[in-house]
Amino acid sequence: MNFLTPAWLAVAGLALYVLVLHMRRRRSLDVPSVMLWRLMENTAAPTRTLRWPPLSLLLLLQILVVLLTALALAQPLLGAGRTDSSHTIYVIDTSASMRATDEAPTRFDEARAFLETGIRNGGATADHRISVVVAGAAPQVLVARQPDAERVSMLQALTGITATDASVDWALTAEVIAPLLDATERPVIVILTDGTDPAEGAIAAAFPDAIIERAVYASETPANLGLTATAVQATAPDGTPIWQVTGNVLFPAGAPDEVTVTVLFQPEGTNAFVPLGEANVERPVALPVVPAPAAPADAATPATAEAGTPDAAPVVEAPVVDVKAFVIDLPLQGAGQILVQLPDDDAAYDNTVRLVVGTTPVTARIVYIGDPSTPLVAALQAIQNIELVAATDVPSDDATYDLVIIDDAVVSRRPETNVLWIGNARVLGSGEPVVLDSPTLTGWDADHALSDLVDWTAVQA
Repeated sequence: MNFLTPAWLAVAGLALYVLVLHMRRRRSLDVPSVMLWRLMENTAAPTRTLRWPPLSLLLLLQILVVLLTALALAQPLLGAGRTDSSHTIYVIDTSASMRATDEAPTRFDEARAFLETGIRNGGATADHRISVVVAGAAPQVLVARQPDAERVSMLQALTGITATDASVDWALTAEVIAPLLDATERPVIVILTDGTDPAEGAIAAAFPDAIIERAVYASETPANLGLTATAVQATAPDGTPIWQVTGNVLFPAGAPDEVTVTVLFQPEGTNAFVPLGEANVERPVALPVVPAPAAPADAATPATAEAGTPDAAPVVEAPVVDVKAFVIDLPLQGAGQILVQLPDDDAAYDNTVRLVVGTTPVTARIVYIGDPSTPLVAALQAIQNIELVAATDVPSDDATYDLVIIDDAVVSRRPETNVLWIGNARVLGSGEPVVLDSPTLTGWDADHALSDLVDWTAVQA
């Protein structure tokens, strides 16, 4: 066993204070008179002696409370000790269930606070290093083998991670962890999760020689309703065109048996939602299994049962999650955004569905400078709503384009928009790009939109 915050073990020293209090306890004696003590009060100096207190149940319980409090504050982690490990890998679960609020404010926030404390405390060895892996649908390395001295930059990196609406691909997470390991070390892999996904065991299976520790954040199973929805164009009985919202409400065990599904609409070009409709959805009632009637006593019983015929009707068990469908008609005439939602519960990540209807597609304008690359041009033309224009130099209205591709060409100036430089592309007057013998990735902005869901460890320069 080891501790995430071992400094709190100092609280155990209060057990000595409890012991001293018991050593100073005064005995009560019944005496016929206190006159002699009053006469001696001004002549004799009081003396107090400390004596070892007799063992009692009260003393043992008080010391036990102090020791257990210190142990809890130190946050023990079960598993082999990490005192001989020079590398700790924290794997933080960002799945949708980590947004549950049975841990305040959420399970994920509690796990991230745990991780921040671990980074601040560092390791037991001078050469200790820390890695942080964000486990999700597209897991990524957030911190790679950084020394404890870099704790400030590591803590800053944690501010950009949040729980998502997706599940964790634990097998892919194991593949992301693998490049962080060194054959000469035995790392400690600390998994911060809520323990709802048994596939998490893929980490321990992938690294049998590593020390696996788990910190679980889930005090109870949340009462969580789920929602799925989609919108299709339909026609009302009177011939009026409408949008029809169809979907399902998922009722797990312990959730309410009735819920109101609310639909709101935000017209295109506005910033406010207006209510359009709602539907009360009830948990489906499980039909009781009616046993087959018993055969009459005088009925002939066949000697052998027909092949494939069961001897008795199978017992039908109620599903773990009940599903009930709903349909809501919306008299929409314009474009905008439909918001389908359930009331808030302990896990709000699956309470809302956003649907965009009747909107005009956005066209992306791209300028291609240089000899066209057939595969690249074909890939761009395969994307809908792409306007591709060829040019020999940067156009005067380049700021109005979404992207300028400069393919092995020399241009007069740097474009005032997004640029993709290919080959020896450069600005006139600048030197040709130099090919590096051993290029390495020296920086990565995890908060940039283009780096979203991109594993920087797989990027090759």
